[in-house]
Amino acid sequence: GDPGEGDPGEGDPGEGDRRGTRPVGAVACRLEKAPDLGGQVLLYIITIGVLAPYRNAGLGAALLEKALGTVREFLPEVVLARLHVQVSNTDAIRFYEKHGFKVVETVENYYLRTEPRHAVVLELSLAGGDGR
Repeated sequence: GDPGEGDPGEGDPGEGDRRGTRPVGAVACRLEKAPDLGGQVLLYIITIGVLAPYRNAGLGAALLEKALGTVREFLPEVVLARLHVQVSNTDAIRFYEKHGFKVVETVENYYLRTEPRHAVVLELSLAGGDGR
């Protein structure tokens, strides 16, 4: 769920990019049944990535808002958005908090091949409330 992590490519912006022929950002999510929510459906945000030359232009926010807006409009049964962020990634945590997400727990040893291994879980209610 870390904005900027898992970039879809590298390189400087080129003429092709300005014409919209190459993706410069992406969002990946999946729908899950959440046992902790009585089997209700949630949106799990896997990642949001924007190529470095295009960051800080609102693209990550636009990707997040488009994903959330699409779910709200077409999938009313989805009650919650959830994601994990490495505890040390304060920029990502602030990004999601700015968009209404709340830190609900810390999961120790969530990441196996990176330090620190711990993650925070952030959630956003899609059912009209805030938080869980």
